[in-house]
Amino acid sequence: IDSLIVHDTTDPELFILELHGKATVTQTGKIYANTYCTHMRIRDGKVALIREYFNPNVVLEAFGRDVIAEGMSAVMAAAGVGASQ
Repeated sequence: IDSLIVHDTTDPELFILELHGKATVTQTGKIYANTYCTHMRIRDGKVALIREYFNPNVVLEAFGRDVIAEGMSAVMAAAGVGASQ
């Protein structure tokens, strides 16, 4: 993360963060640089909600379809969800 802005809100449970991160993708050698907007709700000391917004085209350009597909397959397998489900 090379920049972080925490936006003020009137809701004491809601945090709105704007972040920018930059890294080199090992599999492709391309630079991945994206800006994120994260909405996080903390209730009773626990994370109750996280929503994150970013540009998916930047992800596709840096990682490529094959690397994304491999990563999604690994996540689905770890969650016990098969490709046919």
